[in-house]
Amino acid sequence: APGTFPIIEDHFAAQNVATTGNITQSGAGTFTTGTGAVTLSGVTTLLKAGVPTVVSLTDGANIATDASLGNVFKVTLGGARTLDPPSNPTAGQRCIWRFKQDAGGSKTIALTGGAGGFRLGADISSVTLSTGANITDYMGAIYNADDNRWDVIAFVKGY
Repeated sequence: APGTFPIIEDHFAAQNVATTGNITQSGAGTFTTGTGAVTLSGVTTLLKAGVPTVVSLTDGANIATDASLGNVFKVTLGGARTLDPPSNPTAGQRCIWRFKQDAGGSKTIALTGGAGGFRLGADISSVTLSTGANITDYMGAIYNADDNRWDVIAFVKGY
């Protein structure tokens, strides 16, 4: 029912808890709704770090990202590649892609534009990867649902 979700703790049975008041989670545990999504309104304070899962992407001529699986993605490039438009985005979702050169280095990444694709701006007008062997570069983007584009808002190189 709207306004409730079960709390699953390490060694306790599931309980439904109404979200109309404050909810305190102490100790180990996971909030889940059966669909894997939790929606909280108002101010949410985390007392510990919220650490995202790093999702491995499959290297290939075209690299697919399912944005519903996480917010941090990694891939080691084995050739010249194209990053396809991420599927299943959420308005305002922020993602980071970690591109690592293989042992040979000098691999490239092209970003797919157009509907649902990536859009570059005045400050970041291109994405050119480092060329050294085993070097990692990072790209960040935010999904603009109004324009149906992933706006590239960060790109850093050479790690």
